[in-house]
Amino acid sequence: MGKRGGGWKVMIVDNDPDRRQELAKSCEKIAEIEGVTLAASPEEAAAGLAAERPDVVIADLESAPLREMAELGRRARATGASVILVTAGQDPSVLAEVMEWASGFLPREATPTAIGYAVQVVRTGPSTWSPTPPGGWSRSSTPCGRWPTGGREANR
Repeated sequence: MGKRGGGWKVMIVDNDPDRRQELAKSCEKIAEIEGVTLAASPEEAAAGLAAERPDVVIADLESAPLREMAELGRRARATGASVILVTAGQDPSVLAEVMEWASGFLPREATPTAIGYAVQVVRTGPSTWSPTPPGGWSRSSTPCGRWPTGGREANR
């Protein structure tokens, strides 16, 4: 689940070409993201999973019927990818159905900062750092039990 040497690979799945491009532009602003692949449908995305090997799939939940999105989600998870769903305030019962394979959720209006944080969290888990006496830094426990790698650990 760790980051590749150069960064994360992200696949964006959205049937709306404008939203797909908007998400791609947001991802390109995030230094930790190495590459972005676009797909217009779950079928197109599923065909590209083996070739592209994304770390994270960001998919608009309304891009296709739920059963097709669920199949894509399961396939993505089987390749080791995390799945972030872009939602527009779906009914909680719909969200409950995707919990088996969804790693996280983003609102449609997500900023590049929110997208970057979501990618980090679904791949490495959230982390909080706090000063401890006598002025050192310690890592707080998180429910995910996973920690980001890289620069911050050097500050411990």
